[in-house]
Amino acid sequence: SLTMDRSLGPNFKIPAASFQVFSNISMAISLPLIDRFSYPVSRLLTRRQLTLLHKIGLGHVLAIVGLAAMACVEARRLQVKHQHGLAIAGDHLDAVVPISALWLVLPLVILGVGSAFYLPEQVNLYYQEFPASLKNVGTSVCLLAVGIGYYLSTTVVHAVQKATPWLTDDINRGRVDKVYWMLAG
Repeated sequence: SLTMDRSLGPNFKIPAASFQVFSNISMAISLPLIDRFSYPVSRLLTRRQLTLLHKIGLGHVLAIVGLAAMACVEARRLQVKHQHGLAIAGDHLDAVVPISALWLVLPLVILGVGSAFYLPEQVNLYYQEFPASLKNVGTSVCLLAVGIGYYLSTTVVHAVQKATPWLTDDINRGRVDKVYWMLAG
C-alpha cells in the first residue's frame, strides 16, 4: 500500500501499516457470524455438520483465494504503473502509482475470514486429538505453528530473493504479484 494512493478524501491519508487492520477486523467480525449463520446453513444444506478438518480446509481455501486476489491487485498496480510511465529505471524510485490502496481491502478481508475459519478450529482440533494430559497445550502448539511459520516465511523470502528478481528494494521494479501467485499455488 506504500506505493499506492492511500488518500481518503482531500485531507486524510491512510497510514500504510494500518491496512493490516482490515484483516484483523474481518476476522473478529467473522467469528460470531460463522458460528451463528455459516455453520447452521451448511448443516441445513448438507444435512450434516462440518467437521473440524472441513472448517480448517475451508479456511485454507479462503487463504489461497485471498492470495490470488492480492496477486491480481498487484498485477493491476504494475499495469497502471507502466501506463503512467513510472517504469523508467532510476527516475521514480518508490513512486506512488495512481491506483487506490482500497483495492487491497477485499483481499485482506478474504484472508481475515479465512483465518476465522481455521485458527479457532485448529485449536479445537489439537484439544480434541491430544491425550488428556496434553489438552492444555493445544493453544501453545497452535501459536508454535504460527511462530514457525514466521521463521519459514523469512526463509522463503530469502530463497525467492536469491532465485528470482521478483523481490527488489524498489517494489515498482519487482514482481510481487508472482510471489503471491507462488504462495497461492
